[in-house]
Amino acid sequence: MSEPQIVPDDNEMYVQAVDLVRRENKVATSFIQRHLRIGYNRAHRTIEEMERRGVISAANNMGVRTVISQTLDDQETKDVGGVQGQRLTSFIERVERLEEEKSALMEDIKEVYAEAKGVGFDVKAIRKLIALRKMDANARHEAESILDLYKSAVGMV
Repeated sequence: MSEPQIVPDDNEMYVQAVDLVRRENKVATSFIQRHLRIGYNRAHRTIEEMERRGVISAANNMGVRTVISQTLDDQETKDVGGVQGQRLTSFIERVERLEEEKSALMEDIKEVYAEAKGVGFDVKAIRKLIALRKMDANARHEAESILDLYKSAVGMV
């Protein structure tokens, strides 16, 4: 399947859509439809083109997109040696946003462990249980068997 392209007749509408998305910092098909008075398919193709050009992010797991670049012709990015500068910047900025979200999640996890510790639970044991729950039953049984064997071998049983 080929990448969506905006036809030349749609170029003015595309520029208006990009300006709208940047000005309002909001990306949604229905939002573009309402403001530009266009149909769903045209609005959706416009959003896909904005993603392809690095103006907005791809939809996250909740279907939410974010505005990436703030100017229509980003002077800081160039196509050099076959590398699409704006698209590369888009990937980098998406990863940076995800890293920020990951940091926030790690802080939330620390708070949960602190709360558990505060009411008397052993955090090391909770971490071990979480690790074991991530394993499938066969892998968990094998790991426990090997640990028991090693404990016997060093006289810990």
